[in-house]
Amino acid sequence: MMNGIVHYAQQVVKTLSETLPFPVSFTDEEGYIISDSNPERIGTLHSPSVKVLEAGEMILFETSAAEKFENVLPGVAVPLYAEGKPSGVLGIVGDPHEVRPYAKLVKQYVEMMWQETKKLQAEELGQLKLESFLHFILINYESNENDRLQTYANLLHIDTSYSRVCIVIDIGHSILTQINQETNSLSKYRFKETLLHCVEMAFGKDKHNVCSFLTSKKMILIKPIKNEIDFRKFNETFKEKGSKLMDMLKVYHIDEVEISAGGRVASLHETTQSYQEAERLLEHGKDMEIKPKILSYYDWELLLKILPSQIDSNFKKYVQERLCYFFEDESVEELSENFIVYCQSNLNISQAAKNLYVHRNTLMYRLKKIEKLTGLDTNHFEHCMILYFILSR
Repeated sequence: MMNGIVHYAQQVVKTLSETLPFPVSFTDEEGYIISDSNPERIGTLHSPSVKVLEAGEMILFETSAAEKFENVLPGVAVPLYAEGKPSGVLGIVGDPHEVRPYAKLVKQYVEMMWQETKKLQAEELGQLKLESFLHFILINYESNENDRLQTYANLLHIDTSYSRVCIVIDIGHSILTQINQETNSLSKYRFKETLLHCVEMAFGKDKHNVCSFLTSKKMILIKPIKNEIDFRKFNETFKEKGSKLMDMLKVYHIDEVEISAGGRVASLHETTQSYQEAERLLEHGKDMEIKPKILSYYDWELLLKILPSQIDSNFKKYVQERLCYFFEDESVEELSENFIVYCQSNLNISQAAKNLYVHRNTLMYRLKKIEKLTGLDTNHFEHCMILYFILSR
């Protein structure tokens, strides 16, 4: 019996029972009923089914003929084929002359849907293999496993030589969990394929793309990059394409989307580096008021916000020790807020005072107090930069 035929038979009988005015049954190639409108018949032997498969054609069972067999009801039985091989028998119960017109049509429907089901199962298996491959190269890969990576890539027909960049798309709460609970695995697969198609449509389809789910709420696109010019163009259009993807995902009620891109790496073997950079951006983005969250190292504003967290811890320690009087002052919170606004106003006292809703002289007094406590010159850009990064950490 073909793998998965039982589950498929149960689905077929359920669907046909809701559509046809007649009871239906499905037997395997050995004559055992594996699905029936009457559950009590499941698992019992329907011996004429074997003869139907041997004859390779529809057989009608009149009431008088059916009575000669055990567990046989009036109706018609038609052989079913999958990939040119007998896979079972479909039975439609009722007056054989009434149900006969339905038999050929139903047979074609069942065989066609079985072929489609097998095709989708094969594609789903391919997608699962790709997901496993991504787990390997992004999470479990060690530098001494180049040969293993190359073997896996060859099996999946993936060219490892291209320069690449890794894009991470986090769709927030896992909508796929709900899909999995409410529908079968093939429906889940179709939905995942739809979302992955959106990713490739937004960022550009390419036969060398590696696009798959990494987790139930995270998609990965490893995109080939031809050269430096191609990478520059990718960065320049990244936000626009990310916004396009977000709009596409909203159609499927996916609104909590975060997208990030790592740097360019020389080959697929180094993709984990680009992936980790993209993940770090997502972590930084969680603490930032950035809308929409489309993050890349090409964004100067984002780099400016990240920079304070990148300062060496020892350096921070030395600076904080030098600024101890400032941090111990009872008005440190007010002074810090005023200083940050002053820096963000391009060291323009009048503009900063306006933004703070204080008198210009008040702000000048506070800046002088900062200079006294720290020894820094607030008119000096480089001095201000040190304190600004420490306060922005």
